[in-house]
Amino acid sequence: MSVDQEGNLYVAEVDSGRVQKFRPKPGANPDYLMSKPVARVWN
Repeated sequence: MSVDQEGNLYVAEVDSGRVQKFRPKPGANPDYLMSKPVARVWN
């Protein structure tokens, strides 16, 4: 699992080779998201 700067959650399934992306609902309270945004380390 991983979270990007926009609050999207990515889940990878190793056995099936599938990756799913979950987006927060519009207007979601950022205090209740899984993680705070991380600093951007690449362009």
